[in-house]
Amino acid sequence: MTVRLVDGCRIGIVQNKDGFLFRKDVQKAIEAHCPDIRLISGNQWKLRLAYELECKADTSHKYCFVTEDPSKILPDMKENAMVTTFSVSQMFPAYHKQTIEQASVSVLEKLYRRSQVRSLNEAETKKAIELLLVPENPMEEVKTRMRDLLGKDLLFYLPEVANGINIALGLKEYQSLIEIIDAFNKQWQEGLESRCFGRVLPSSYLNKPTYVGNVLPYLHARYKESNIAMVVVDGMNYWQYLLLEKEIKTYAHIEATTIYSWIPSITMLSRQSLFRGGLPSKEYRQSPKNEEKLWRSYWLNKGIAEEEIAYFYEGELQMNMGSYRRLAFVTNKMDDKLHSSENYRELFLITQEWASEFAKTIRPLYEQGYKVFITTDHGNAETSGWRALTSQEKTYLFGDNSKGKRHLIYDDINGMDELWRQVPQDEIWRHEEWMTWRTSKGFFSSSQKEVSHGGCHFLEVLIPFAEMNCHE
Repeated sequence: MTVRLVDGCRIGIVQNKDGFLFRKDVQKAIEAHCPDIRLISGNQWKLRLAYELECKADTSHKYCFVTEDPSKILPDMKENAMVTTFSVSQMFPAYHKQTIEQASVSVLEKLYRRSQVRSLNEAETKKAIELLLVPENPMEEVKTRMRDLLGKDLLFYLPEVANGINIALGLKEYQSLIEIIDAFNKQWQEGLESRCFGRVLPSSYLNKPTYVGNVLPYLHARYKESNIAMVVVDGMNYWQYLLLEKEIKTYAHIEATTIYSWIPSITMLSRQSLFRGGLPSKEYRQSPKNEEKLWRSYWLNKGIAEEEIAYFYEGELQMNMGSYRRLAFVTNKMDDKLHSSENYRELFLITQEWASEFAKTIRPLYEQGYKVFITTDHGNAETSGWRALTSQEKTYLFGDNSKGKRHLIYDDINGMDELWRQVPQDEIWRHEEWMTWRTSKGFFSSSQKEVSHGGCHFLEVLIPFAEMNCHE
């Protein structure tokens, strides 16, 4: 669809009165299917800003600007653009117009694959949609949908995959998804090194952050005049975030996008990158005190006064917080819970209880008028042991935080060479002075299974970045 909207031109200006192309779920689906196209919607000022700051500098992508009234677009934008109109009902002429405009992308995808020989009224259209939404077997429906997503961009479809995991965990049938999860991860690993270090890290953060290191630059660029509260839940997987999101939606609007953690996906590096607002250093020592120094240093350098900056760790959030312009709140409780879990089913039950309480904990931030952003430093994965390291193998490692269940950072590369000859090399990512598991294995006893992190499995690396009360 988007290809037709900018067919033959680098810029398309699209009049969309039904609001379909303004929907975030629609935009995500279009971007996933057409990664070479940037779709931007909004008022005339937002479109003009994107044209000046992004479109002119980025000649490698096509741009599709969506507006309700193209007559207000200035002539220089229209000069080399294709101007057209679009409504979703044009694609579904046999169905009731208003009902189609409100349908989800997944429903529309199913309807589009069906042949409809006569026009349906409102009641008939709703009935056709209801029949699509009622699965005979919930798990079979989940597996069918997830298989349909294989081959598509996980960066955009992760929420659907995570929702499928939640359904399976709720039905005690997660094990039936393992083969599909492994297929997603195999797809994710292809070209990961070039994607992460070649495209994600240097990419623009003006529209949204791409990885933990440009979250703070994004907040600074987009919300200079707002009071910001950044909530960091150590170790929260995307499917766990969806459980928290469900609780938050009882009192606030919340919307998430997907970003990368640092790789290896460990707190010392990934959360450091988040609070540093850039690339991490392996010499850094992780602690709440050092983390607070990074947070304060970043905002002091941006002109925020010392007394307007706050950092809270765990249970310190109960005090009056309304006077701060930049506030961080960090909790390690979820990371503690995941490391004490043997499998996802156990972690799922723990997370359900935690999400209800944590949504209440952070509610005061929302009620005091903060723009609240929720994220994490890394996710987690179900893992099984390969084998534990010997004491000799550990001597080559760098510092206290260099050895983990899923990663190793080396001081002596010769030691890495020795272990490299023993590991299943197609399951390990070796990069300069570290190595990390691509699959669900770990450096611990082969008789053990546990939930862990530090590798580059997609469930460890692709994490949520959410904004509460986000309205255009």
